[in-house]
Amino acid sequence: MDGPDNLIDDWRSWPFDLRARPTVTDTLPSETNMAYRLASSAGPLVLRVNSPNAPGVDRAQEALVLARVAGASFFDCTVHNSPGRGYLVMQSVSGEHPRDRPGNIDLERLGHAIAELQRLPASELSVIAPGALAESYVARLDAPRRSALALTLERLRGYDEGMRAPVLCHFDLLPPNLIVGEGRWTFLDWEFAAAGDRLIDIATLVEVWGLEGDAAAALLGGYGEQVERTSLLIMRARLRMLWFAWRLSWHRQVVGFEGEIAAIGALLDTADAFG
Repeated sequence: MDGPDNLIDDWRSWPFDLRARPTVTDTLPSETNMAYRLASSAGPLVLRVNSPNAPGVDRAQEALVLARVAGASFFDCTVHNSPGRGYLVMQSVSGEHPRDRPGNIDLERLGHAIAELQRLPASELSVIAPGALAESYVARLDAPRRSALALTLERLRGYDEGMRAPVLCHFDLLPPNLIVGEGRWTFLDWEFAAAGDRLIDIATLVEVWGLEGDAAAALLGGYGEQVERTSLLIMRARLRMLWFAWRLSWHRQVVGFEGEIAAIGALLDTADAFG
C-alpha cells in the first residue's frame, strides 16, 4: 500500500483547480482504510488510501457505482478514483457527521435521498443478501465462535430472504458515512455498495438511531413507500448479524459478544410478536 506522499505525486491529473501540490494536514478516522485531510489551492480535499484486503469490498464495483451516483443530490461531489493505484480523492464536503439522532425534517430529507438512490440503475451490480453475506463471514471464524453463533444463524434462516427487484443500496449508511449540511445529505464511502433489498438502507438508519414513533414516520414519509413493520424488524436483525460477523472477521476481537446476540434475538422476538 502506497503512502499518501507517493499518491499525491498524481496531483496534476486530479480534476481540481490545483496550482500547487496538496499537502497532508491531518489523519481522519476510518474503519477499513487510511484517510487524510489535504490542504490545496482548490480548498480542502480528502484522500482515502484503500485497504487491500477488507472483507466485502469490491473496488471495481465501487467505481461503477460512483459513476452512477455522481451529480445526485446525495453525492454532488467531484471525485478522482484510482482503484489501480489504490486510492480515491475528493473535495471535502461542508457539513457535519450526525452525532445524535437527526431532527424530523432532516430525517424526511434522508428518506427522500434514499428513494432517489433507489431510482438509479442497479444493473450489472452484484446482488447481496445480508443474511447470506453474514454467513460467509461467520464461516471464516474459528470453531468456538461459529458454534456460539449457530443458533442465531439457524433462527435467521427461518425467515424468507427473498426480495423484490433489487435496487441500488449503499449498504453502509452509518453516521461516519453521512454528512448533513445546508439542508441536504451527502453519502460517503461507497465501497460496500451493491444491489439488494430496498429495506437495507432504511433498516440501517432505523437500527443505528433507534428510530420509532414520529422519527421513524418522518424517515419513511420522506422515503415515500409503505414499509411493513415485521419485514423491517427482520431486516434490522439480519443487518446486526452482518455488521457483527464483519467486525469479527476483520478485527477478530470484539467486545460485547453476548449482548449482540441478545439484541438480534430481541428484534426477532418482536417480529414474531407482530407477525
